[in-house]
Amino acid sequence: MTLTSNNYKVTDINTLIFIYLQHFLLFYCNYKSDNIDTV
Repeated sequence: MTLTSNNYKVTDINTLIFIYLQHFLLFYCNYKSDNIDTV
């Protein structure tokens, strides 16, 4: 049971990191686009 709980925890963290990275990339791309548009 502890192993299953640990696995779930690790998977949850990985999912959170993946979502965070995706959002960061989207934000970065939007920021870059805005910058280019302004210039």
